[in-house]
Amino acid sequence: MMAQYNAAIKEEDDFIKYYMVEDKVRVWYVLLHGVTGDKDEFVGGEYLVRIEFPDKFPIEPPWFFFMTPNGVYNPETKVCINIGGYHKDQYRAALGARGFIKQLVSGLIGWETLDGGINLIDTTVKQKQTLANDSVLYNALNNAAWLCKINDAYKSYTAARKPVANNNNSPDASTPDASIPVASIPVASIPVAELESKTVAAESAAANGV
Repeated sequence: MMAQYNAAIKEEDDFIKYYMVEDKVRVWYVLLHGVTGDKDEFVGGEYLVRIEFPDKFPIEPPWFFFMTPNGVYNPETKVCINIGGYHKDQYRAALGARGFIKQLVSGLIGWETLDGGINLIDTTVKQKQTLANDSVLYNALNNAAWLCKINDAYKSYTAARKPVANNNNSPDASTPDASIPVASIPVASIPVAELESKTVAAESAAANGV
C-alpha cells in the first residue's frame, strides 16, 4: 500500500488530502474539499472519508465510509456504487487508490446521475447546502483527531514536493563577479588622491632606476 500512497500524494490535487494510518496501512482517511457541484450545493463543504482496502487490493475494490453528513452518501455505512465493494465485477483494478478516490469525488458532485444504490440518500439541493455549511463545524466536533493527522500529512508531503534551492550557485558577496570585465569598471570610481599617489610613486621609482 505504500506504493499506492506515494503515487497518490506525488501529484498535486485541489480536492483531496490523504492520510494513511501508520500501523494499519490498508486504512486511509481522506478529506474531500473545494468541490462545488452543479448547483453550488457543496460550496464550503469538507467531507471526511475512511477507506478500507482489502488484502487483494487492487484486484478487489475497497470499501468507503463517509464520516461527514453530505446529503448523498449515508454516513458511517457501507455504500453501494458501481466501483465499490458491492460491485466487484464492475470495478477496474487499473484505477488504483488515487483513481478510486477521485471517483468518489465524481460520484459526490454527480449525485444526480447515480442510478440508485445501497445507503445512498435522497436530499434536496437546499439540504445539501445546509450540510456543506455545517460540515466544518461537524468535523471539528466529531473528527478533530483525524483532521489533524490529515492536515499534518498534507503539509509534510506537499513540502516534500517543493524543489530544494541550490545555495551553491548563489553569488558570494565576498567573491568578485567574474562576469563583469575589469575594463568595464569606471576609473572615476577610484579616488583621485589614490591615483596621484600611485603616479608619484611610479615616477620616483623610475627616476631612481628601481
